[in-house]
Amino acid sequence: MRSTTIVPSVPQQPPQYTSFPGVVEILTGGQPAIYPHNRRVALIAANDGGQIRLEDSRGNETISLNGQGGNSTIGGNGLDGALTLWNSTNQEVVILHANGGTIEARDGGNEGRVMMSGANGGVMRLFHPNGGNPHVELVANEEARDNDGGGLVNVMDGGGNRAIRLTGNAGTIEARDILLTNADLAEDFDLARGDAPEPGSVMVISSNGSLKESQDPYDRKVAGVISGAGDYKPGITLGKQSPAGRRWMPVALNGTVFCKADATYKSIVVRDLLVTSPTPAHAMKATDPNRAFGAVIGKALRALESGYGLIPILVSLQ
Repeated sequence: MRSTTIVPSVPQQPPQYTSFPGVVEILTGGQPAIYPHNRRVALIAANDGGQIRLEDSRGNETISLNGQGGNSTIGGNGLDGALTLWNSTNQEVVILHANGGTIEARDGGNEGRVMMSGANGGVMRLFHPNGGNPHVELVANEEARDNDGGGLVNVMDGGGNRAIRLTGNAGTIEARDILLTNADLAEDFDLARGDAPEPGSVMVISSNGSLKESQDPYDRKVAGVISGAGDYKPGITLGKQSPAGRRWMPVALNGTVFCKADATYKSIVVRDLLVTSPTPAHAMKATDPNRAFGAVIGKALRALESGYGLIPILVSLQ
Protein backbone atom coordinates (compact mmCIF):
# COMPACT_ATOMS: atom_id res chain seq x y z
CA MET A 1 0.00 0.00 0.00
CA ARG A 2 1.36 3.33 -1.05
CA SER A 3 1.77 5.85 1.73
CA THR A 4 0.80 9.52 1.37
CA THR A 5 2.45 12.31 3.24
CA ILE A 6 0.25 15.23 4.14
CA VAL A 7 2.05 18.55 4.46
CA PRO A 8 0.15 21.15 6.42
CA SER A 9 -0.46 24.39 4.49
CA VAL A 10 1.26 27.57 5.65
CA PRO A 11 -0.72 30.82 5.42
CA GLN A 12 0.72 33.05 2.72
CA GLN A 13 2.03 36.39 4.01
CA PRO A 14 0.91 39.56 2.20
CA PRO A 15 3.65 41.30 0.22
CA GLN A 16 5.51 44.05 2.03
CA TYR A 17 5.75 47.51 0.41
CA THR A 18 8.19 50.26 1.17
CA SER A 19 7.25 53.93 0.55
CA PHE A 20 9.84 55.92 -1.34
CA PRO A 21 9.96 58.93 -3.65
CA GLY A 22 9.19 58.02 -7.23
CA VAL A 23 8.01 59.10 -10.64
CA VAL A 24 5.28 57.71 -12.90
CA GLU A 25 5.45 58.83 -16.52
CA ILE A 26 2.99 58.19 -19.33
CA LEU A 27 4.35 58.23 -22.88
CA THR A 28 2.60 58.92 -26.14
CA GLY A 29 1.89 55.20 -26.50
CA GLY A 30 0.04 55.18 -23.22
CA GLN A 31 2.54 52.90 -21.44
CA PRO A 32 4.27 53.82 -18.17
CA ALA A 33 8.04 54.12 -18.35
CA ILE A 34 10.99 54.54 -16.06
CA TYR A 35 13.08 56.79 -18.27
CA PRO A 36 11.87 60.17 -19.53
CA HIS A 37 11.34 59.74 -23.25
CA ASN A 38 8.55 61.61 -25.09
CA ARG A 39 6.49 61.77 -21.93
CA ARG A 40 3.20 63.70 -21.87
CA VAL A 41 2.07 63.25 -18.25
CA ALA A 42 4.26 62.98 -15.16
CA LEU A 43 3.15 62.22 -11.60
CA ILE A 44 5.99 62.96 -9.21
CA ALA A 45 6.22 62.11 -5.51
CA ALA A 46 9.22 63.94 -4.07
CA ASN A 47 10.36 64.78 -0.58
CA ASP A 48 9.42 68.40 -1.13
CA GLY A 49 5.85 67.63 -2.27
CA GLY A 50 3.91 66.03 -5.08
CA GLN A 51 3.62 67.38 -8.59
CA ILE A 52 1.53 66.71 -11.67
CA ARG A 53 3.00 67.90 -14.98
CA LEU A 54 1.45 67.96 -18.45
CA GLU A 55 3.52 68.58 -21.57
CA ASP A 56 2.72 69.59 -25.12
CA SER A 57 3.70 67.65 -28.25
CA ARG A 58 7.19 69.19 -28.16
CA GLY A 59 7.83 68.10 -24.60
CA ASN A 60 7.36 71.57 -23.09
CA GLU A 61 5.66 71.69 -19.71
CA THR A 62 2.44 73.70 -20.07
CA ILE A 63 0.41 72.72 -17.00
CA SER A 64 1.79 72.08 -13.53
CA LEU A 65 0.20 71.40 -10.13
CA ASN A 66 2.59 71.76 -7.22
CA GLY A 67 1.60 70.31 -3.83
CA GLN A 68 4.45 71.89 -1.91
CA GLY A 69 3.59 75.48 -2.83
CA GLY A 70 -0.10 74.81 -3.24
CA ASN A 71 -0.11 76.46 -6.66
CA SER A 72 -0.69 75.67 -10.29
CA THR A 73 0.57 77.13 -13.55
CA ILE A 74 -0.92 77.09 -17.04
CA GLY A 75 1.01 78.13 -20.13
CA GLY A 76 4.59 79.23 -20.55
CA ASN A 77 7.31 77.88 -22.83
CA GLY A 78 6.00 79.93 -25.73
CA LEU A 79 2.30 79.38 -25.00
CA ASP A 80 -0.28 81.75 -23.46
CA GLY A 81 -2.25 79.94 -20.79
CA ALA A 82 -6.04 80.03 -20.55
CA LEU A 83 -8.59 78.59 -18.14
CA THR A 84 -12.21 78.06 -19.19
CA LEU A 85 -15.17 77.20 -16.96
CA TRP A 86 -18.24 75.66 -18.56
CA ASN A 87 -21.76 75.48 -17.19
CA SER A 88 -23.98 72.40 -17.16
CA THR A 89 -25.18 73.06 -20.73
CA ASN A 90 -21.63 73.16 -22.16
CA GLN A 91 -21.41 76.94 -22.49
CA GLU A 92 -18.29 78.94 -21.71
CA VAL A 93 -19.12 81.27 -18.82
CA VAL A 94 -15.73 82.23 -17.33
CA ILE A 95 -12.50 82.54 -19.32
CA LEU A 96 -9.10 83.59 -17.98
CA HIS A 97 -6.64 84.61 -20.70
CA ALA A 98 -2.91 85.00 -20.09
CA ASN A 99 -2.58 86.94 -23.34
CA GLY A 100 -3.41 90.48 -22.21
CA GLY A 101 -4.20 89.37 -18.67
CA THR A 102 -7.98 89.34 -19.18
CA ILE A 103 -10.91 87.79 -17.34
CA GLU A 104 -14.16 87.33 -19.22
CA ALA A 105 -17.47 86.37 -17.62
CA ARG A 106 -20.56 85.64 -19.69
CA ASP A 107 -24.20 84.96 -18.96
CA GLY A 108 -25.78 81.58 -19.65
CA GLY A 109 -26.45 82.48 -23.26
CA ASN A 110 -22.90 83.71 -23.95
CA GLU A 111 -24.35 87.14 -24.80
CA GLY A 112 -24.01 89.71 -22.02
CA ARG A 113 -20.49 89.69 -20.66
CA VAL A 114 -17.88 91.41 -18.51
CA MET A 115 -14.24 91.76 -19.47
CA MET A 116 -11.42 92.82 -17.14
CA SER A 117 -7.78 93.26 -18.02
CA GLY A 118 -4.58 94.64 -16.58
CA ALA A 119 -4.01 97.04 -19.49
CA ASN A 120 -3.70 100.75 -18.66
CA GLY A 121 -3.58 100.02 -14.94
CA GLY A 122 -6.80 98.03 -15.10
CA VAL A 123 -9.77 98.07 -17.47
CA MET A 124 -13.34 96.80 -17.08
CA ARG A 125 -15.81 96.64 -19.96
CA LEU A 126 -19.49 95.69 -19.68
CA PHE A 127 -21.21 94.43 -22.83
CA HIS A 128 -24.92 94.44 -23.63
CA PRO A 129 -26.55 91.03 -24.33
CA ASN A 130 -27.15 92.18 -27.90
CA GLY A 131 -23.38 92.31 -28.41
CA GLY A 132 -21.40 94.99 -30.20
CA ASN A 133 -19.30 97.62 -28.47
CA PRO A 134 -19.03 97.76 -24.66
CA HIS A 135 -21.80 99.81 -23.05
CA VAL A 136 -19.82 100.73 -19.92
CA GLU A 137 -16.04 101.14 -19.80
CA LEU A 138 -13.84 101.89 -16.77
CA VAL A 139 -10.13 102.64 -17.27
CA ALA A 140 -7.73 103.24 -14.35
CA ASN A 141 -4.90 104.86 -16.32
CA GLU A 142 -6.04 106.25 -19.64
CA GLU A 143 -3.45 107.16 -22.26
CA ALA A 144 -5.48 109.76 -24.17
CA ARG A 145 -3.69 113.10 -24.55
CA ASP A 146 -6.34 115.09 -22.65
CA ASN A 147 -6.50 112.58 -19.78
CA ASP A 148 -3.06 110.95 -19.71
CA GLY A 149 -2.70 108.95 -16.51
CA GLY A 150 -6.20 109.79 -15.26
CA GLY A 151 -9.17 107.54 -14.60
CA LEU A 152 -11.91 107.30 -17.20
CA VAL A 153 -15.55 106.21 -17.26
CA ASN A 154 -17.41 105.89 -20.57
CA VAL A 155 -21.14 105.12 -20.80
CA MET A 156 -22.59 104.29 -24.22
CA ASP A 157 -26.09 104.56 -25.62
CA GLY A 158 -28.06 101.67 -27.11
CA GLY A 159 -26.15 101.97 -30.37
CA GLY A 160 -22.74 101.73 -28.70
CA ASN A 161 -22.01 105.45 -29.12
CA ARG A 162 -20.46 107.29 -26.18
CA ALA A 163 -23.07 109.34 -24.32
CA ILE A 164 -21.23 110.16 -21.07
CA ARG A 165 -17.51 110.62 -20.43
CA LEU A 166 -15.94 111.27 -17.03
CA THR A 167 -12.24 112.11 -16.95
CA GLY A 168 -10.11 111.99 -13.83
CA ASN A 169 -7.28 114.34 -14.83
CA ALA A 170 -9.41 117.29 -15.87
CA GLY A 171 -12.27 116.39 -13.53
CA THR A 172 -14.76 116.90 -16.36
CA ILE A 173 -18.11 115.36 -17.26
CA GLU A 174 -19.23 115.27 -20.88
CA ALA A 175 -22.87 114.33 -21.45
CA ARG A 176 -25.68 115.03 -23.88
CA ASP A 177 -27.98 116.05 -21.06
CA ILE A 178 -27.85 116.13 -17.26
CA LEU A 179 -30.98 115.53 -15.17
CA LEU A 180 -30.75 116.55 -11.51
CA THR A 181 -33.43 115.44 -9.05
CA ASN A 182 -32.82 118.24 -6.53
CA ALA A 183 -34.03 121.79 -6.86
CA ASP A 184 -31.55 124.67 -6.74
CA LEU A 185 -28.19 125.96 -7.89
CA ALA A 186 -26.17 126.80 -4.79
CA GLU A 187 -22.68 128.00 -3.98
CA ASP A 188 -20.71 127.58 -0.77
CA PHE A 189 -20.11 130.88 1.00
CA ASP A 190 -18.06 131.83 4.02
CA LEU A 191 -20.28 132.88 6.95
CA ALA A 192 -19.57 135.85 9.17
CA ARG A 193 -18.19 134.93 12.57
CA GLY A 194 -20.86 134.38 15.18
CA ASP A 195 -23.61 133.72 12.63
CA ALA A 196 -25.29 130.32 12.77
CA PRO A 197 -28.05 130.51 10.15
CA GLU A 198 -30.52 127.70 9.55
CA PRO A 199 -31.48 126.41 6.11
CA GLY A 200 -34.09 128.77 4.67
CA SER A 201 -32.46 131.89 6.12
CA VAL A 202 -32.14 134.96 3.90
CA MET A 203 -28.49 136.07 3.69
CA VAL A 204 -26.81 139.37 2.81
CA ILE A 205 -23.20 140.31 2.06
CA SER A 206 -21.23 141.76 4.98
CA SER A 207 -18.51 144.39 4.74
CA ASN A 208 -15.71 141.78 4.52
CA GLY A 209 -17.42 139.70 1.82
CA SER A 210 -18.71 136.93 4.09
CA LEU A 211 -22.46 136.34 4.46
CA LYS A 212 -24.67 137.10 7.42
CA GLU A 213 -28.38 136.94 8.16
CA SER A 214 -30.47 139.78 6.77
CA GLN A 215 -32.02 142.23 9.24
CA ASP A 216 -32.93 145.36 7.24
CA PRO A 217 -35.91 145.76 4.87
CA TYR A 218 -35.23 146.08 1.16
CA ASP A 219 -31.53 145.33 1.60
CA ARG A 220 -29.77 145.46 -1.77
CA LYS A 221 -26.87 143.48 -0.37
CA VAL A 222 -29.08 140.37 -0.43
CA ALA A 223 -27.16 137.30 -1.69
CA GLY A 224 -29.65 134.43 -1.54
CA VAL A 225 -31.19 131.84 0.77
CA ILE A 226 -29.41 129.09 2.73
CA SER A 227 -30.21 125.91 0.80
CA GLY A 228 -31.48 122.64 2.24
CA ALA A 229 -34.69 123.55 4.09
CA GLY A 230 -37.81 121.42 3.75
CA ASP A 231 -37.86 118.91 0.90
CA TYR A 232 -35.54 120.86 -1.40
CA LYS A 233 -31.80 120.19 -1.52
CA PRO A 234 -29.14 121.67 -3.80
CA GLY A 235 -29.03 120.17 -7.27
CA ILE A 236 -25.58 121.62 -7.87
CA THR A 237 -23.23 123.17 -5.30
CA LEU A 238 -20.46 125.37 -6.65
CA GLY A 239 -17.17 126.10 -4.88
CA LYS A 240 -17.55 123.36 -2.28
CA GLN A 241 -15.37 124.29 0.69
CA SER A 242 -14.48 122.78 4.06
CA PRO A 243 -11.44 124.68 5.45
CA ALA A 244 -10.54 124.08 9.08
CA GLY A 245 -11.82 126.70 11.50
CA ARG A 246 -14.24 128.28 9.00
CA ARG A 247 -17.92 127.69 8.40
CA TRP A 248 -19.24 127.51 4.86
CA MET A 249 -22.84 126.83 3.82
CA PRO A 250 -24.56 126.46 0.45
CA VAL A 251 -26.58 129.52 -0.58
CA ALA A 252 -29.23 129.10 -3.26
CA LEU A 253 -28.58 131.54 -6.09
CA ASN A 254 -31.18 130.20 -8.52
CA GLY A 255 -33.95 127.62 -8.62
CA THR A 256 -36.49 126.55 -6.01
CA VAL A 257 -35.73 126.72 -2.31
CA PHE A 258 -37.67 126.87 0.95
CA CYS A 259 -37.36 130.31 2.54
CA LYS A 260 -38.32 131.84 5.86
CA ALA A 261 -41.19 134.22 5.17
CA ASP A 262 -42.76 137.05 7.17
CA ALA A 263 -46.42 137.87 6.49
CA THR A 264 -46.91 140.12 9.52
CA TYR A 265 -46.64 143.24 7.36
CA LYS A 266 -48.57 142.00 4.32
CA SER A 267 -50.09 138.66 3.25
CA ILE A 268 -48.04 136.80 0.67
CA VAL A 269 -49.70 135.27 -2.38
CA VAL A 270 -48.24 133.14 -5.14
CA ARG A 271 -46.18 135.23 -7.61
CA ASP A 272 -45.42 138.05 -5.16
CA LEU A 273 -41.95 139.53 -5.36
CA LEU A 274 -40.04 139.06 -2.10
CA VAL A 275 -37.45 141.27 -0.42
CA THR A 276 -35.64 141.20 2.91
CA SER A 277 -37.77 141.81 6.01
CA PRO A 278 -36.95 143.67 9.23
CA THR A 279 -37.36 140.25 10.85
CA PRO A 280 -33.85 138.69 10.79
CA ALA A 281 -33.27 136.07 8.08
CA HIS A 282 -36.82 136.44 6.68
CA ALA A 283 -38.32 137.59 3.39
CA MET A 284 -41.48 139.65 2.99
CA LYS A 285 -43.70 140.87 0.18
CA ALA A 286 -42.32 143.83 -1.78
CA THR A 287 -44.83 146.71 -1.67
CA ASP A 288 -42.56 149.61 -2.68
CA PRO A 289 -41.37 149.22 -6.31
CA ASN A 290 -38.73 151.91 -5.99
CA ARG A 291 -37.07 150.34 -2.95
CA ALA A 292 -37.47 146.83 -4.40
CA PHE A 293 -35.16 147.52 -7.36
CA GLY A 294 -31.95 145.56 -6.72
CA ALA A 295 -33.33 144.04 -3.51
CA VAL A 296 -35.63 141.31 -4.87
CA ILE A 297 -34.84 137.77 -3.70
CA GLY A 298 -37.38 135.97 -5.89
CA LYS A 299 -41.05 135.04 -6.28
CA ALA A 300 -43.35 133.24 -3.86
CA LEU A 301 -44.55 129.80 -4.97
CA ARG A 302 -46.92 129.35 -2.01
CA ALA A 303 -49.16 131.75 -0.14
CA LEU A 304 -48.73 132.77 3.50
CA GLU A 305 -51.76 134.55 4.93
CA SER A 306 -50.23 135.79 8.15
CA GLY A 307 -47.47 135.29 10.67
CA TYR A 308 -44.25 133.47 9.89
CA GLY A 309 -43.64 130.34 7.87
CA LEU A 310 -41.41 128.38 5.54
CA ILE A 311 -42.58 128.66 1.93
CA PRO A 312 -41.04 127.60 -1.38
CA ILE A 313 -39.81 130.47 -3.53
CA LEU A 314 -38.21 130.76 -6.94
CA VAL A 315 -34.87 132.45 -6.31
CA SER A 316 -34.15 135.13 -8.89
CA LEU A 317 -32.03 137.99 -7.64
CA GLN A 318 -32.88 141.29 -9.32
